[in-house]
Amino acid sequence: MRRVRQLIEAGELGGRRTAAGWLISADDVAARSAKVGRPVSAPTAWTAALLLDEQKPEVDRRLTHRARRLLSQLPEPTDSPKAWTQFFARRAERRPMWAHSGTLEALSTDRKASLGGAAAIGLGAGDRMGSGIVDVYVTAELADRMIKRYALEPDPAGRVVLHLIDNELPSQLTPTAGVPVTSTIAAIDLLDAGDARAVAAGQQYLGGTFEKYRLRYGQGPDQAL
Repeated sequence: MRRVRQLIEAGELGGRRTAAGWLISADDVAARSAKVGRPVSAPTAWTAALLLDEQKPEVDRRLTHRARRLLSQLPEPTDSPKAWTQFFARRAERRPMWAHSGTLEALSTDRKASLGGAAAIGLGAGDRMGSGIVDVYVTAELADRMIKRYALEPDPAGRVVLHLIDNELPSQLTPTAGVPVTSTIAAIDLLDAGDARAVAAGQQYLGGTFEKYRLRYGQGPDQAL
């Protein structure tokens, strides 16, 4: 317990004192549980992405503070891309799907969805570095409709990755339909690709973004407020 208090006082662990004892942030515990990190909650992931993209999340100040503190604990993307993919793993449920090639353009421009991956950050026309894989974000409640409309079928090696956004994600964090996801989220898609060129592009993009973020806010959470 003494070590926990020391971490809280140092700003390395989020927590507050109550009559029953200390209440510790689950996200902070997850971040310290392994060197490569563990997934944070969807709201924290999307808040962190907005912060990295130089946007101001319209969320509770405590959530912003938590996201900044957890970001300060991440290693360089080039040193540990796994830490970054795990950190953002709960941003959406990832479903690789088979799709007929003739539907890819319509799917990529569907106004009820948000494009991710390379195309969202200008690195490819609707695919990951020419790999032919399309990343599409859609709210979970619309998933079945999208699957039926484009005759998508589950396939681990599919050309489409459907990212289902939790319906409970606050509206101010949910991507606007018809508009690409944030650049950080799109770069994480590249890290998830498995393709060497896509991963390298994702690392390069996130490396530059992370450097700019640290220059803006400094290394510690107290400096980021």
